[in-house]
Amino acid sequence: INGQEIKNDLNLVSSISILNSHFDYQPITKNPENIFIGNNITIEPGCILMADKGPIYIGDDAVIEAGSIIKGPAAICNNATVKMKARIYDSTTVGPNCKVGGEVSNSIFHSYSNKGHDGYVGNSLIGQWCNLGADTNTSNLKNNYSQVKLLDWSTKEPYEEGVQFFGTVMGDHSKAAINTMLNTGTTCGVSSNIFSSGFPPKFIPSFAWMSETNIEPYNFEKAIQTMRAVMKRRGVELTDNYKKMMQFIATSNKLS
Repeated sequence: INGQEIKNDLNLVSSISILNSHFDYQPITKNPENIFIGNNITIEPGCILMADKGPIYIGDDAVIEAGSIIKGPAAICNNATVKMKARIYDSTTVGPNCKVGGEVSNSIFHSYSNKGHDGYVGNSLIGQWCNLGADTNTSNLKNNYSQVKLLDWSTKEPYEEGVQFFGTVMGDHSKAAINTMLNTGTTCGVSSNIFSSGFPPKFIPSFAWMSETNIEPYNFEKAIQTMRAVMKRRGVELTDNYKKMMQFIATSNKLS
């Protein structure tokens, strides 16, 4: 679905074909007429852009670091960075101001989220301001190849959507420590911290502090303090209305 939406969105942006551009280190391309770029982008040596199965879009001020491979349809949005030797498979969107490395397939990263190191993310939806530590991996296929069961956010009851591949849905400002293993069909709320050497639960509430053996509420004011610091680093202000929105989420999903 995301791959088709990338194709549709290309009709809404102003971009030029890579055929009309020159770089100090010209990438290896397949179907270059299907690769579209914005202004002031950087492509480092050894990059491969394969657009034979769908278009590739690279937005303004984006950086594709050395040795990266991108297969279309894919969108690398404004100010995004694809880290060195990343493998970006089809139907992936790297949102504005994101930094993404490792292996990513059929996934969406909303703005300002980071996956700067190795690890696999597949068939997943990552919100804003998230951070995935080094070697974080998402499972997107069950060992018995059966349909993936998700947990309803309100009832916590499992249900099926008729899909065989499904990774993780992660809400804004959530973070996973290094070597985190997220199970097939994991649903993670807003502003949660996950650090565990085993598989954490498939349902992770908002404002949760999840350790190896325990899950505790994340102190709201400390969470806001972290949000403010993270956003300030990118020149974004945490407004009073934003804090009120987060307060509503924290209150609505309060851990017992």
